[in-house]
Amino acid sequence: MVSSSYEVRGWTATDVTAIGTQPIIVHRRVHARRRLAFASLAIPALLFISILIIDLGRLYTGYIQMAKAVRAGAVLGSQDPSNTTGINDVVLKHESSGSSLTTLAITCTNGVCSDAKSGDDVTIKATWTFAPIVSKVLGPIWEFDPIVLSTQSTMKVL
Repeated sequence: MVSSSYEVRGWTATDVTAIGTQPIIVHRRVHARRRLAFASLAIPALLFISILIIDLGRLYTGYIQMAKAVRAGAVLGSQDPSNTTGINDVVLKHESSGSSLTTLAITCTNGVCSDAKSGDDVTIKATWTFAPIVSKVLGPIWEFDPIVLSTQSTMKVL
């Protein structure tokens, strides 16, 4: 198969001589249409991947902030285990990730934190719900369950 290509006044002509057909005329705009078709498929896919990456970053940052908040509550609980209101306030103050704190549990070794003695354990456990952006974008098409994460911290009463 022998083919040659030449350009005349903005038109690209390809002459296929082995088949014996007439020259095929293809305009440059066909290539532009192909690029546009590719972009119309690639841009939504790249946008979706970008949203997923942003969601993973939000999830990771929220988890780290929640772990720090629970740790701060455990530090206060190790100093004054009977101050459950103060522990709740410390955890909520440090938890500024915008996540929705579902549960916050404060437990001690003997079951009652007001009777905790030196050497007992104080455990702070927090559970929170994360709603990804992807679920808001694709909610009508595909149902996403919220992601439930929990973290805990245990310290000895001083």
